[in-house]
Amino acid sequence: MNSKYSYLNSDCSIKVNEIGLVERNDTVSNSDYSFSYSNWNELLKKSNYGNSGLISLGNDKIYGIWDIVPNSMSSLKKIIKEKCLSYFQREISNNDKYDSLSSGKLPFSLIRNESIIVTDDYVCNNHYDYVYLPYLDGFVGKNEYINKGYKKMLITLRFQAKEIDDGYAEVYVLTKKPTSKKTDDCKLHYWETDLPSDGVYHWYETSFELNIDTNDFYLCYDASGGLDDDWSNQMMYLKISFLK
Repeated sequence: MNSKYSYLNSDCSIKVNEIGLVERNDTVSNSDYSFSYSNWNELLKKSNYGNSGLISLGNDKIYGIWDIVPNSMSSLKKIIKEKCLSYFQREISNNDKYDSLSSGKLPFSLIRNESIIVTDDYVCNNHYDYVYLPYLDGFVGKNEYINKGYKKMLITLRFQAKEIDDGYAEVYVLTKKPTSKKTDDCKLHYWETDLPSDGVYHWYETSFELNIDTNDFYLCYDASGGLDDDWSNQMMYLKISFLK
């Protein structure tokens, strides 16, 4: 990859060599490159964010320069994607416009980027994500928020999900690690939806309130319906808004 390619959005401009990518000896044919670039360029043209530059964050998609890299170089594609997402997350958290103490709002933090498959084997047998709130970007310490008069937290989850088999996707927020199918004694929030059957990832959001003294919780996943009802989610983000 040529280090002169720039990644742009409305807030910042970076280059390949500025996000820690190493030199690669992989070679790619002009035809492979042209095909990948053409597909990626068409995505930008069809989106409403095509004038934002080579990186454009929209409501339902992320268009990234990593899509130029042919699938035959999947390892390099993955490295570029992870480095870019990490960079932008760091830039967002360091941006002066996010004054979390005065506004009570933190930027979205990436909890998990990788995709997982969820089955109907109950929350205790599916993947879970442990969330420790003080580690989130912009969190400056609970007492600081309490001293500013904040009493509760509004937690917003934003993630991509797609249907694999017809059924219902379920997300649980629990106070403890799931060890059985029973969740009533530790459930903080529950979200359910019937995903579209197009097999494509779509963005979803769900929000819930917590007491400000809450430090952590578990994001757990399940599925329901007749026969197989597997689904997948990825790019799990979380944001805190402190409430007075």
